[in-house]
Amino acid sequence: MVKDGVKSLVVGFIFSLILCYPQFFYVHKYEIPWSGHNDFSSYHAMVLHPFQFDIVPIAFSMRQFTIVIANLIMKTGINFPVQIWFENFSNHGGVFFQREVLFSLLLTNFIGVCIAGAVTYMMAARSDVWRRGVISPVGLFALMLLLLSGNCIYYALSPLTGAWSWVFAPLLFLLSRTRHWLAYICLAFLLVLTVFQREALLLVVAGWAVAQIGWPMLLGRSPSRSDILHWLIVLGLAVAAIMLYFLLRTGYFFTVVDPHAYQWNFQFDDKRHDWLYLFVHYLRQWLIVTAVFRLNVFGVWLISALLALWFWRDDQALKVELLSLLTVAAGLLITALLTLNSAPDRVIMVIAPLYMLSLARMGARWLQGAVAMRQGSDQTL
Repeated sequence: MVKDGVKSLVVGFIFSLILCYPQFFYVHKYEIPWSGHNDFSSYHAMVLHPFQFDIVPIAFSMRQFTIVIANLIMKTGINFPVQIWFENFSNHGGVFFQREVLFSLLLTNFIGVCIAGAVTYMMAARSDVWRRGVISPVGLFALMLLLLSGNCIYYALSPLTGAWSWVFAPLLFLLSRTRHWLAYICLAFLLVLTVFQREALLLVVAGWAVAQIGWPMLLGRSPSRSDILHWLIVLGLAVAAIMLYFLLRTGYFFTVVDPHAYQWNFQFDDKRHDWLYLFVHYLRQWLIVTAVFRLNVFGVWLISALLALWFWRDDQALKVELLSLLTVAAGLLITALLTLNSAPDRVIMVIAPLYMLSLARMGARWLQGAVAMRQGSDQTL
């Protein structure tokens, strides 16, 4: 079992490498970080000065995991000695930004995307009835959804920190479902690392644990004591990690910078509390542009999940899983809106591999049912 899992990881990594390298080459050649966000300026400073929590505001300064990897890559001197578009825009706001930092962040995220793809492929292949050896059609489908739908090049293959959140999300999901003392230790360790990668993932684990206890009760199927105990342990670990995160960002252990001391998005800041402006802003930019390009597969998953809840309403396990994922997605969106996050789509897509896995499994189930019906009709004839 473990040997097959390792083989699937290797195959998934190779497929991810093939699918992602053209995107990596394109992004490195033409990336201009200033075209849609100024987050790169924070991460640029962090790569040059890792573990200095007072050079950029919270919560940027807490996201050190990706930054440390990028800093190590930059110190190796690895670089592509080709002319890139970024060199024409490296002076921004009177500050000179280094192409080496851009490349190190992009390469870090490229590695992260390949690992995330490998984990996604491995998890999808585990339940693939059409699997032949290490080749899994369902795994390939999930992988292509993740890497070729526009989500990858926008959310992960960028000079930010999104790719390694895609690595953490399926691993946290996998460990949270494993009932073994060693899995609990690994989950606790990964949650501590998550504190320094992406804080939203801590809420995901906590929300998932609550949903796994609450939805069976609401559906009239009380979970067993062992189920409740397991998810309470997962919830306790997630809550402890959340408390650690907020304890660290208070500035008691090291100096931090309040985000309100900076004006990071000057086009948005003056109207942060104008809800009419928020509605128009999202309606015009987010609900149209984002929904069509960035959240296309998420929209397909959402529609598919609602249809699956109706057509397979007698499958309690599937209902709990889909309703739990819907609850987590809704919680991420609500959290982003309550904190007036100007990019709530990025918060929702922090668990993109989970949507792709769910969609691939639903697609495989639809196809399996269609094949069974076709075979039944052929036998009748």
